[in-house]
Amino acid sequence: MDNNLSIEEAEAQILDANRSVVKFSIPKRTTNLEIYLSENKDIVEGSFFINTPIVKTGMIMSQLTLYDTNATNILSTQINYDPLILSITQYQDRKNMIVANSITNNNNILIEANSLLGNDIVYDWINYTTTVGVDYFFSLATREDREYKIAIEDNQMIYPIELLKPVKYRFVKYTSFKE
Repeated sequence: MDNNLSIEEAEAQILDANRSVVKFSIPKRTTNLEIYLSENKDIVEGSFFINTPIVKTGMIMSQLTLYDTNATNILSTQINYDPLILSITQYQDRKNMIVANSITNNNNILIEANSLLGNDIVYDWINYTTTVGVDYFFSLATREDREYKIAIEDNQMIYPIELLKPVKYRFVKYTSFKE
């Protein structure tokens, strides 16, 4: 161990050395996760990264609670930024969930116009990004100002990301305890 480290830095190195990653690929038709979760000391009080469709996510989260994993965090991608997660899971199952969301900038007129076309741009990532792209191409063709002020680098949209928590009846911005 390096003698120039503070006590906090030395403790952090020890903690990092004791961490491990456990990866499970869950077959499509598997619904009972007992063999993965029940009495598995490697995952107790761990953080779980879930990148699965909404129904499978709900099933996974309920079994994390059922098998007492005491999840520290359940981290998810855009795929689970969906109000359905609020109705298919119990609050207890999702209380430690954090969702990375890039649907951050909306305009009521565009929401309503898309709604008339049957497109949800509030929660549906594909519809949202399509609308952002159409807005960009429209501004190029007409020289009109863009509605979405999303940065572009090397012809790529750089979507801002916000962290959200699904609480009882909605998503709220996540604020860490360290702030």
